[in-house]
Amino acid sequence: GGSSVLPFARRILKICQKILPPAQASDASLMKILDLIEISNPKDGYEALRQLTKIEEVEAKSPSNRRVFVVIDSISGCLTPNFLTGPKDYNVGAYLIGELGTVLRRLARIRGFAVLVTN
Repeated sequence: GGSSVLPFARRILKICQKILPPAQASDASLMKILDLIEISNPKDGYEALRQLTKIEEVEAKSPSNRRVFVVIDSISGCLTPNFLTGPKDYNVGAYLIGELGTVLRRLARIRGFAVLVTN
């Protein structure tokens, strides 16, 4: 949810501070790193799928040498709306889970993205 963005950004900042040598861990350097990070809060699995597809399309049009790391923090939180709202067609939810898994595997295998998914 929206309340998880700030704690996530703080965790990333702490990781960067520990990884960078003290001479490189200036506020300006840390801000450059944080500027490379795009955080979004998809409201459901369909939006997550659209965002992942957009990331893949952008990278396919203009491949870069930069490393891409996709983190889905709480996949269950992202998919819960698809199971708790609307018609109780669990086949659609199962299909959505499978499709998200396929896109994530493709991003990792073909595009070389690092992918981390938590429950």
